[in-house]
Amino acid sequence: MLSEVFWTGTIAVIAGFLLKCLSMLYKSKCKEITICCIKVIRDTESESKTDDLELAQIHSRSVDLPISPKSRNLSI
Repeated sequence: MLSEVFWTGTIAVIAGFLLKCLSMLYKSKCKEITICCIKVIRDTESESKTDDLELAQIHSRSVDLPISPKSRNLSI
């Protein structure tokens, strides 16, 4: 019999591979994807708009930290 460590590692590798494949499919921006008789038609324009809005929200939340006077006067 195979050990639990083997099965845990195998399942982790397979799950990681599937997640990476799904990530690549999402980033590809292809309008039609056909995999083994399954055809997916995507609306890439609305996905791009959603991604842009999320990036804008993240950018607007970022705050510049003030620089302390000691870190401005760096001596070499």
